[in-house]
Amino acid sequence: MRRFLKRLFYILILPIALLLAVATGVLYFFQKDIIKLVAKELEKNLATDVYVKKMELSLWSQFPRVSLDLLEPTIWEAVPESKDTLLSAERLSLTLDIIPLIKGETVINQCIAENGFARVRIDKKGQGNYNILKADTTQTKEESPVHFDLQKVILKDIDVSYRDDQNDQLYSLYSKYSEARLKKIYEVLDIGLQGTLRTKQIKVAGYRFLRNKPLEISCDLQYNGATGVLHFSPSILQFGPSEFKLEGIVHTGDRVRIDLSLDSQKGNIQTLLSLLPNQFSRHLKDYKSKGDVYFQARMKGNASGHSSPDIQVDFGFKNTSITHPESGLTIKKASLDGHYDNGSQRNAHSSSVSLKGIEATIGNKPFKGDFKLSNLNAPYIEASCFGTFELNELARLIPKEYLSSAIGTVDVQLDFEGKLKDLKSASRVDKVRTTGELIFSGVAMRLANPDLTVSEMNGNLLFNRRNLGISEITGKIGQSDFRLQGYFLNFFPYLLAEEPHMDIRASIASQNLHVDELINALNPPKDSTQMVELVENPEPFTLPSYLSLALECQADTFSFRKLTGEDEGHQLKGTLKLKEERLSFEQVSCEVAKGKISVDGFLNASADNYLQVKTKLDNIAIEKALFLLENFDQDFITDENIKGILHADADVRLPFDQFLNPNVNGLHARMDIAIDEGALVDFEPMMEVENFLKQKKYNKFLKDDRLSEITFKRLENTFQIANRTIFIPKMDIISSAQDITIQGTQTFDNKIDYDISFPIKNHARRNRLTEEGHQLQDSKGLRLDLKVFGTVDNFDFEVDKKALLKSTGEMLANSLTNTVKSDDQPEEQAIDLDTLETIH
Repeated sequence: MRRFLKRLFYILILPIALLLAVATGVLYFFQKDIIKLVAKELEKNLATDVYVKKMELSLWSQFPRVSLDLLEPTIWEAVPESKDTLLSAERLSLTLDIIPLIKGETVINQCIAENGFARVRIDKKGQGNYNILKADTTQTKEESPVHFDLQKVILKDIDVSYRDDQNDQLYSLYSKYSEARLKKIYEVLDIGLQGTLRTKQIKVAGYRFLRNKPLEISCDLQYNGATGVLHFSPSILQFGPSEFKLEGIVHTGDRVRIDLSLDSQKGNIQTLLSLLPNQFSRHLKDYKSKGDVYFQARMKGNASGHSSPDIQVDFGFKNTSITHPESGLTIKKASLDGHYDNGSQRNAHSSSVSLKGIEATIGNKPFKGDFKLSNLNAPYIEASCFGTFELNELARLIPKEYLSSAIGTVDVQLDFEGKLKDLKSASRVDKVRTTGELIFSGVAMRLANPDLTVSEMNGNLLFNRRNLGISEITGKIGQSDFRLQGYFLNFFPYLLAEEPHMDIRASIASQNLHVDELINALNPPKDSTQMVELVENPEPFTLPSYLSLALECQADTFSFRKLTGEDEGHQLKGTLKLKEERLSFEQVSCEVAKGKISVDGFLNASADNYLQVKTKLDNIAIEKALFLLENFDQDFITDENIKGILHADADVRLPFDQFLNPNVNGLHARMDIAIDEGALVDFEPMMEVENFLKQKKYNKFLKDDRLSEITFKRLENTFQIANRTIFIPKMDIISSAQDITIQGTQTFDNKIDYDISFPIKNHARRNRLTEEGHQLQDSKGLRLDLKVFGTVDNFDFEVDKKALLKSTGEMLANSLTNTVKSDDQPEEQAIDLDTLETIH
């Protein structure tokens, strides 16, 4: 056994050891000569400058081959006077076979590049920076001491970019580890590439493709230096699960011609989308799919200068499911056949994309459609869609903060044809053909913002060129039912144009309208933070200048706050109009509180910012109106204090600022008021007057001192408001208790200044009948005048002595005159001056 091992050592190990010793000796004694030789050959064959920090030979780094390592090499691009770098690396290793090296030959069979970059480019004149080899064919292989037989080229951590400024193209990749084969047979260069790459980006005609995508490549190609033909044998490119086969020919030189095909029969929609530019795919990137996608591209023609090859792309899928991961909505049994063609002019103007035979199912409802996009510079669209959609499925696409749930179906039949830019222009929109119909059936939705429930909705939407028509849509919003019909003129330009204008002509009717519910839903209560933000940063009030509106409204019955049940309003109707930032309400009327209210007015937000309203009230029960209106949130005079039938005409003008805050200083109003069969009951100021008169013993001079309940047949007056003050002209109240004359003012700060006058009994010379048959005391009779002043919560009384003495003098003078004129008149009762002196 020992002999056998010894023989084995001599037969196998010793020759290897001797070979290594010889190789080591050769390297030791001839390494400087080899380095100089290689450097000389590089300088002889390269047409550009090269810098190498250091060159060294190593037997062990690439064993069993000898490695010639170029440390920090830099090769400048082959462009005159250019200082840009073509290739730079941390290390460039050239491996040499040992046997030829021992024989005195230098055969480079492998190249390894590590940690660097290569930047290949073609400038706008078509000149490339990569022609680094000198055109010298005089030296044969036998004459050259250095031979290249690159069986393998390894790229480790290398960035490679190719930029074509002439055709606006950029190809940028990163190689973590890939292997290439480079072998020259006469004039043909045989190239192979295998490995894992990452496409940083590919830019063509302004679009960026394949950004940061992993790529598995197995490529074989041959380049004929004599003819300039680059031939791609069937090569495989794999992006994730999608596999593409590339083959064809590229004729290089001054005039580049292409005849390439790129086919894929295995892949999915995500991969297909990932190959598209981000502006096309970003809205669809979250979708997932099941099912295979086919992709076939053909490129043929000139690709130099401003010429582009003919590009034809066919793509599509069959029986595929598409799912959005956030909503879970799944489109099933989806199929389509797509085609892209860059057209006769080979540019965006002549390019088109068509999708034919679109079929899919959402839920249990199928739909079909076709789509074509022509002229990518000025897009022209031809599209059609028809089918049925279940809202409970489509609602899954809408965030829960806007829509909680939805049921029902929508039948769609829609056709569109025209230029997008025409759709955005009111003058050209008639060139666009938009026809179709949406039919809602059994729709019910729960909105989250605002918090409303829409139910029992049925109806039709009609599309006609620029306009949207509503033949009739009925349904319920909360407890309120509605019926809507009309037209939205210029609807599509309004959606798409930068300066849109839409004209709405519609009518809305309701059998039962619940105003409170709608207001609370549209204006939810705000928390303290929102209130602070609203106060500190109010939003200016504006009316849209781009919108015109004419909306006819009608409600058979309506409820609002206490206006419910038996007291609900009836026959609400009117027209709401908006034009040029002027909102008007015309012939608005309703029946409430046993009477009728009519209102006309407008809100002008275009210039002066003011509200002007004219109101007419007929046969309104005052106490009922005050109760329903919650006494206007005041307790000075309430529904328990005043009774009667109100007739009134009011004209009000109120300015406001840009935040819709009313400017009460500028409020002007005129109100003509008449009250029939009226009563003033337990009205605190009158009761205080009664107490004052009794306390001062003035009540014995009055016909009736009971002022806690005053009834009257009719009261008429005209009130005016200006300068924050209500002006009450002199008016006579012919009441059951006491005839009273009142005049005065009351400010918005609740300061009052009233004059109240009572006739003193037994001093009227005679009475006369009014047209209504009531007795009216002669105005020249003796009267008790009382001033009321202070505030509505704290007021005082004072007897006007001057007015009393004046009325006494007038009464005496009148009495004497009447005595002279007629001895037949009854004798007047003498005036007790002593008694009058007690008034103070």
